[in-house]
Amino acid sequence: MEFNKVHFKGAKYFFPFIFLLLATALIAVGVVILSYQYRGYVENSATIVEIVEEYDSFDDLIHKTFVDYTFEGINYSHIDLQNYESSYRVGKIITILVNPDNPLSIKAKGTLLTFILLFGFGGLCVILFVVSIVNLIRSNKHATVLKNSPTRDINDRVISAPEKFYFLMDTKRHVKFRFYIEDKDRHNLYEGYMDKFHLFKDYEYKFIDHIRMNETDHKVGKTVTSTIGNGSIDFPVESTFTYDGYDIWDYLAHNGVTVSREILGIFGFKLSIYHNGNLIAVATSSSIYVHEEDAEAHPKGSKFVNRYFYRIEGQRNYLDVIFLVLFAYLSTEG
Repeated sequence: MEFNKVHFKGAKYFFPFIFLLLATALIAVGVVILSYQYRGYVENSATIVEIVEEYDSFDDLIHKTFVDYTFEGINYSHIDLQNYESSYRVGKIITILVNPDNPLSIKAKGTLLTFILLFGFGGLCVILFVVSIVNLIRSNKHATVLKNSPTRDINDRVISAPEKFYFLMDTKRHVKFRFYIEDKDRHNLYEGYMDKFHLFKDYEYKFIDHIRMNETDHKVGKTVTSTIGNGSIDFPVESTFTYDGYDIWDYLAHNGVTVSREILGIFGFKLSIYHNGNLIAVATSSSIYVHEEDAEAHPKGSKFVNRYFYRIEGQRNYLDVIFLVLFAYLSTEG
């Protein structure tokens, strides 16, 4: 089975396209301004002879700069430059632009700062464009390897008697999210947390299997609007994201994982998770008091369903798969 990448063709190239567009626009504006300032005008020296402060119709303080200059042997005195800079001082010699056909028409030569800013930011956008393309190529290379290496030994696992587990979100983290699975004795068995937050590229997550003492790194893309139709789930979701370069639901379907959902009451959900048709877990949404004894001690609070907490009846040797399904569902819940 080939992974379906159609949902992310636009999303993957969005930031590189924006960087390229900005770089082109900034450099083009710089070139236009530069060429406009010099078109038909020639450079000439001038001396600032007066700087007048006055208030305009909006009662804002403005400055007028007057200069003297000589062009083609003719002296021009007290000509309004129609420009002012904080560095101007009476007696200072500056470079102006003169229209040879009308020497009374002069312009202030644009400061280098304008062009440094335009071309500097344009160059920065070019660098960001190159970096994003390099990251995209690396991501595609990594995804090619992933396509040939499905989830670790998933097809060799044995179905046994289900056990009780709990899926929780660390509510103290508001940016670098952390989710984990506990057993009934509150031992942390499996967890995943955002190790590095990136603004313009995929987040970096660490998944830790505390049972097998195994730690893996994963790239998790930004959530985007999408229509899922690959058969991995039998209910609509409003969005999806990439997992190591591939649509998360395509990744799960490729490894034989399917999910069905049942609505319980007004806010509750029950997710049934299957692998190759075999039921490996049933996850039911609960209140923030995810452990039964906590919910019993807070009967009022236990009535409020929290979308980040689930009670699970499932297979211990499928915890990594169960975790990934709940992680995907909570990030794309419809």
